[in-house]
Amino acid sequence: MFKLLFASLVSLVAMLMSVTSPAVAAPTRYEVDAQRSRLFVMVFKDPDALGAKLSHDHVVRARAFSADIAWDAEAPGTCEVSFVIQVASLDPDPPALRKRAGLKRMLTESDRAQVKENLLERAQLWGAKYPTIRFTATTCARRGGRVDVTGALTLRGVTRQVTVPMSLGIDAGTGELTASGSVAVRHTWFGFKPYSALGGALRNRDEMRLVIVVRGARATP
Repeated sequence: MFKLLFASLVSLVAMLMSVTSPAVAAPTRYEVDAQRSRLFVMVFKDPDALGAKLSHDHVVRARAFSADIAWDAEAPGTCEVSFVIQVASLDPDPPALRKRAGLKRMLTESDRAQVKENLLERAQLWGAKYPTIRFTATTCARRGGRVDVTGALTLRGVTRQVTVPMSLGIDAGTGELTASGSVAVRHTWFGFKPYSALGGALRNRDEMRLVIVVRGARATP
């Protein structure tokens, strides 16, 4: 009887080991629509600078970028999120975006061109040496009604880990994904100082704010 029981247990274990675990479904991939998405950074003047009344807050939009997003609401830990921004495409202070951001004073085209020249110079983003800004997610985790997307942000050749609290939604009719969020970062995290001029009479604050608003349709298999 013992031999029969032992044989039955061996058979049961063998059967259980032969059962293949159900495959975890891959997250849905989305093609980001760059024309209907916005990636931009808010740069703030230092209100304590001597010439603060003569300077501006700025909003700088990325016009050229690529993005890869994969998302499953039932398994947020399987997310994949990455962005690559072309530094040369950065567009300072487009009037419509300044208005949307609540910045009332518009800049002339000449002023905008000067801001971009300053932005790309060696002391700032050094666009000639570092042509891209990159973000690659390492983890995603739900926190209340939001999703914390944590990953590596590389700017000016320096990589820092940041966590972006994101709101994500899927349109029930179209299946389109909408994701939005923002995170505060600092110039000095990435090895350069905020822009200043006239011996510091005009200068920006160290803190900036990255803002992400993306829309994308399900990728075609």
